[in-house]
Amino acid sequence: MKTEAAIYHQLVNTAGLVALVGARIFPVILEQDIDFPAVTYQRLGSSPIHASGSDATLRDVTMGIAVVADQYEDAKNVQAQVEVALTDFSGEMGGTGGVQVQRCFIENIAEDFSDDIRAYIVTLEFSVWAEEA
Repeated sequence: MKTEAAIYHQLVNTAGLVALVGARIFPVILEQDIDFPAVTYQRLGSSPIHASGSDATLRDVTMGIAVVADQYEDAKNVQAQVEVALTDFSGEMGGTGGVQVQRCFIENIAEDFSDDIRAYIVTLEFSVWAEEA
């Protein structure tokens, strides 16, 4: 399993997040004519972690999570639930056969408003130290 699939699994299994966005969690881009709020996720990059005694499968995976909502308060509430789902996670992410995660932490948070889609966007960058095959 790749880190992207594990992140998706973690998000869709976080009750507070699902209560706010339902099934509107998508890879990379939103489907057309989707109701808000919604979430997208994508792998932004990765690099090997070279630590004494570690094997070559440990990677620092940078994941981007975008929260899109037509109300600012909704965007912030969804952001909070994304943080609950991922911040400080360690262990097997993605269920049985998932990805072993040593650390998951926020690197950056940015906020914006898109005039094109008339929505607030909160972008979170997570660093996920994961053992990928």
